[in-house]
Amino acid sequence: MSDLAAPDYAEPLEAWRTWRVVSGPDGPRLSSLFFEEVWKPNAAVEARCNRRSWLDRFGRFRQAHAAPGEHCECGVYGARIEQAAAYLWHPRIAPRRAHLHVLGRVRLWGDVVECERGYRAALAYPAELIVPALPGGRSGEIADGLGRYGVPVRLVECRTREEIVQAARDTLRPAA
Repeated sequence: MSDLAAPDYAEPLEAWRTWRVVSGPDGPRLSSLFFEEVWKPNAAVEARCNRRSWLDRFGRFRQAHAAPGEHCECGVYGARIEQAAAYLWHPRIAPRRAHLHVLGRVRLWGDVVECERGYRAALAYPAELIVPALPGGRSGEIADGLGRYGVPVRLVECRTREEIVQAARDTLRPAA
C-alpha cells in the first residue's frame, strides 16, 4: 500500500482574494491583509497555522498541525468575488496612505478545505491581479511592478466595490 494520498483536486481551484501591496527590495510586493506574510514572485505561498490557543498563555500549547486544519481557521483563503472585494474598502483595514489594496484571482492547491467564506488551501499563487487606479499616478507604477509575479495585471478606474467587481467580471475570465 502506498503512503501517497490522492490530491483533493486535479487542477488548482481558483477563487478571489484581496492583497495589501507593500514595498519590497525590488519594488511592490503582495502581502496578506492580516499577517506579515509577503508573497514572493514565482514562489507558491505555503500556509501555516498562526493561531494560538488561549491555553498557550498558561503553558498548555496546542498541538501543531499542517494547514489548512480541518478544525481550525488556518490556510490561504480564496473567496467569491464580492467577499474578496469587500476588503478593498473595509473600514477596519482600509488602505493606509502607504499601502494600496489589489483584487485578484488566486490559485489554490494541495490540501483544500471548503469553508463558509470560500476555500482554505495549503498552497497558493496569484492568477491575475486588478489594481484600482488612485489619484496621483502611483497605481500605474505599482501595476507595472506587480508584473514581476508573471501573471496578467490590469489597472482599472473604480471608486466603489461594485465598480471593481464589475471591472473584474468584464476583464478577467470567471473563476471556475
